[in-house]
Amino acid sequence: MVVKILGSGAGFGGVDYNTDKIDNGKGELMLVKNFGSLDGMNNLGPEDYKNYLQLISSKNDKVVNPQFHAAISCKGKEYSKEQLTEIGQQWLQEMGYGENPFLIVYHKDTDNNHVHLVSTRIDKNYKKIDSNYERIRAMKAINKIIGLDENVKVSADIKKCLAFKFKSNVQFSLLLEKKGYD
Repeated sequence: MVVKILGSGAGFGGVDYNTDKIDNGKGELMLVKNFGSLDGMNNLGPEDYKNYLQLISSKNDKVVNPQFHAAISCKGKEYSKEQLTEIGQQWLQEMGYGENPFLIVYHKDTDNNHVHLVSTRIDKNYKKIDSNYERIRAMKAINKIIGLDENVKVSADIKKCLAFKFKSNVQFSLLLEKKGYD
């Protein structure tokens, strides 16, 4: 399972990107949550969601790029769109975004099932959600949710790499890179 934090921005282009996928038949809106007065309304468009996110974000003018946009992807079809949506919702909670307005959109345009999550970096108290070590915390959160013990995985991966006959540190490093390590 991979989590990628995508670009933040002053506007909420992530909403447009994902609704374009929906409009082109390459995505499906799975969950919209915490949009206050918009919850339960029909026929909402991208501008409605963007305006609401912008309204919340405008309460903290110190944050220049309030958009939060991430993707959670699994290997192949390992998880269904419903499972990824549930994982995405749990992950947003772990990362501090669970009470914020957010959208989860399933993408079906690649070989790997994945969802995109769009929210604001401003919480209900108009404070910026902590982004320190965000990428590391993101992976720790996803591993916790899916029940993956990082230490066990790293040990197993190193053991597999050591089973190969290599002649240099560079070759060993390449083996580790193949397993997804930097």
